[in-house]
Amino acid sequence: MATTISPLAPAEGETIVRLYRQGLGDSFLIAFGTARGPRYLLIDCGVHRRQTSGSDRLRQVMDDIVGATGGHLHAVIATHQHADHLSGFVQKNSPFVNGKITIDKAWFAWTERRGDTQADRLRARHGTAEAIIDAAVEKLRRARASRPPAVVGVASFSEMPALGVTRRAVGASARASSTEIAMRHLEALADDPDWFEPGDCVRLPDVKHARLHILGPPRDEKLLKKDAPSKVRGRDEYKEVYLRDGVTSAFALSPGLGLSPAVLRPDGPAVPDDLRYPFPQSAGHAFAFKGRQIRIKAPVATRRELADFLRDTYEAEGYRRIDTDWLQGVESLALNLENDTNNTSLALAIELDPAGDGPVLLFAADAQVGNWLSWNRQKYGRRGSRVDIEDLFARTRFYKVGHHGSHNATLRRDSLNPTDEDPHGAPYGLELMDDLIAMIPVDRAAVDKRMPTPWAMPFEPLYERLREKSRRRVLRGDMQKAPLSTRALADVKPPRQSWSPVPGLDNVRWRRASRSFSKGTRGRLYYDLSFGP
Repeated sequence: MATTISPLAPAEGETIVRLYRQGLGDSFLIAFGTARGPRYLLIDCGVHRRQTSGSDRLRQVMDDIVGATGGHLHAVIATHQHADHLSGFVQKNSPFVNGKITIDKAWFAWTERRGDTQADRLRARHGTAEAIIDAAVEKLRRARASRPPAVVGVASFSEMPALGVTRRAVGASARASSTEIAMRHLEALADDPDWFEPGDCVRLPDVKHARLHILGPPRDEKLLKKDAPSKVRGRDEYKEVYLRDGVTSAFALSPGLGLSPAVLRPDGPAVPDDLRYPFPQSAGHAFAFKGRQIRIKAPVATRRELADFLRDTYEAEGYRRIDTDWLQGVESLALNLENDTNNTSLALAIELDPAGDGPVLLFAADAQVGNWLSWNRQKYGRRGSRVDIEDLFARTRFYKVGHHGSHNATLRRDSLNPTDEDPHGAPYGLELMDDLIAMIPVDRAAVDKRMPTPWAMPFEPLYERLREKSRRRVLRGDMQKAPLSTRALADVKPPRQSWSPVPGLDNVRWRRASRSFSKGTRGRLYYDLSFGP
């Protein structure tokens, strides 16, 4: 028997943020209470393909969105073209395809606007096939009109075979991704699509107690392309992000130094072999190669395959170069699906009343270094009530942690603003936030799946700093503390299904969902946060 989903109904002047926990993917429903009833804003709706039962989990999320909003969204924000933010908009049985949701406004970054010279140039660099997109969106439009029980599956990034649309069918030589099609589909669904510039101040109709400040992406292409942190010359340290210093660097983890894990982490667990050995021990995969014992995690069918793998990988000339090894190691921590795409994220700060003094909700999407740095180069708000990013950071009470907790998607320092006290850049980003609630859309079961370069999500030094800044009020898509020690104190979460005060914060309440996911990682469907009135 189906469970009845109650409408999300904030009081006038109240703002409720519903944090869905499908795992490795973003979806946030925000309800603003007004004199004329709730006004609903959805930010993204997607899940990564590595998430176990991801489409089933996301379908539960979308069912809840329909029930909580009565099937009507006043605005949808699609932050950028990655499937873990957009897949729900074109997924099989999606309410965005079968007609169970209607949309007033669809909001995008300027990078998605056709006819914008700079945006068109970026699309051309990605080789977008407009003919494929047009044909696919038309298929979606017809499918929505007929409301069949099953319409489309999430297709590959190069074609949409589930829609019957291929390059051959339309005679296109370039590619079109499912995420591009999702963006255009949303644009077609909305009565009033719009594309925002950094510094814009936006309001939802009838919502008087909240303003949306558009932070990025930047127009400055040097910053738009800057996704990796800047290395401090002569030191194993990076300016803008959270990395370990001194003996806890990757070099110090090498077993060749003879330092025991207990010495390196006296207050925590042993350093895992994944960090200490290039080939971690795995039963049945210890081999001798040129007189040396090699330990390898990835399974190989034969000893000959192992020898070919080692020769091709570790005797190549490129492997002998060490001048960029550190940079490559750091960059691999981030999940980069396409060049530049994360940095095109539409990042926004929602400022609640009283203007200039109220709490701020920060949604950074997957913005990386250059996007973050650009926020300090502009003012926000309307004439007579201008604020800067440092003020918004100082009042941030909720932070949607960027890029699943990756190292280069939450900044601590403004490298473009050196000071006498800190020549590498003034404190910035998370360092200017206090007394916040942080949410990390992550699932360690998906993160830990076998792959050539493991992901570090959440990145441990960042996670530790988030816990300090939030007094452990960190909400995660999973129910784990990894990569922290099992002895570490647990994160502070909503204790029950009814509203209760958030410890340490005035006029903020939270609760957890009564329903849980039926597949994949166990846990509740969402957490709710209430601000005001």
